[in-house]
Amino acid sequence: MNASESDLAGRPTYYVLQSPPSACDNPLPGQLKADSFADALTQYHRSRGRHVLTEYEQRTFDDVRAPNWSNNLTEFHSHIAGHADRVELIFGCTQIDQARQLTKTLARMDVMMANAPRVRGLALGLVTDDDHVPIPTAQPYIDRYGADTVRCYMIFMGPHEHDLPWSQGQIGGVHRFLSRLSRLAQDMSSQGEVPQVPQSPAGADLELLRKAHQTIDDVTETIESDLRFHVAIAAVMQLVSTSIRFRAEVTPGTVRFATETAASLLFPFAPNCAADVYHELTGDRIWETPWPTAGAAFLTADERQIIVQVDGKVRDLLRVKCDISRDELTNLARRSSHAQEHIQDHEICREVVVPGRLVNFVTR
Repeated sequence: MNASESDLAGRPTYYVLQSPPSACDNPLPGQLKADSFADALTQYHRSRGRHVLTEYEQRTFDDVRAPNWSNNLTEFHSHIAGHADRVELIFGCTQIDQARQLTKTLARMDVMMANAPRVRGLALGLVTDDDHVPIPTAQPYIDRYGADTVRCYMIFMGPHEHDLPWSQGQIGGVHRFLSRLSRLAQDMSSQGEVPQVPQSPAGADLELLRKAHQTIDDVTETIESDLRFHVAIAAVMQLVSTSIRFRAEVTPGTVRFATETAASLLFPFAPNCAADVYHELTGDRIWETPWPTAGAAFLTADERQIIVQVDGKVRDLLRVKCDISRDELTNLARRSSHAQEHIQDHEICREVVVPGRLVNFVTR
């Protein structure tokens, strides 16, 4: 997007393999979920100046049981062997058993050799109703809330491999988040003059700027390391909430920077809303703007981000000291107001702690 293909010679090449988008008027939610993840991957890597190829037309991996599937894979492997040293092959399957079958086939054909691309698989869960029955269509929700809300909802409501129990109340919450971001941008742009970020920030200005730069670092690391897009969206939500809360205490330039940052980081997941917000604030096209970079001066080296989950769903993100003890971490997670909203009136039957990564409270 922000560089021509000739400019990308020698840079990392990413292949996003996914079944083509549904051509019917009422797209199946399962396919829509798969397309949402594939589109987000493509948007993210292109915004970082990387060469991204998608295989929508060839449908190479459309059915792992097809008779000519192995031949197609062999031809595909030979095609990508001549690319840059770092080639990443990202595939998505709408069923877990298909993902397992594809992984086994890749291993059996020696595609995971040292000179071959790094392979990352997405086993995508189903989109179901309260009775765990796949819902027939998402079109009414697209008509009511817009494509950005539906995409964000599908990606935000849990890890990609988990089934998504469709909830009209929760999709409304995602819509309200995007609306808050849009209103914040409109309020900032209505001020006319473009304010500057303070040269020597202090107090609330420094705190909000740190939050913005830490969010850049956290979102980038989350997408690059484990494709946990729901965690990335949760981090952007926190940045928007912090910007609104601090708005009366900080200079306009600081709020504007935090809002621009939120739009940039949200672009892979809600491209229409993010593009509108960014253009409202800067007059620039977001797809022609490089991915934001975190300033080292605003990052605390001895801290890291911890995910707080309740029953497997992200409820909060905390930055804690790297050497924090297990007991201190669980106590801090318990006191999180966002987690408390979902823990109250429930009994915690188990605490799952992954050091340096997450705390999950299992309730009943």
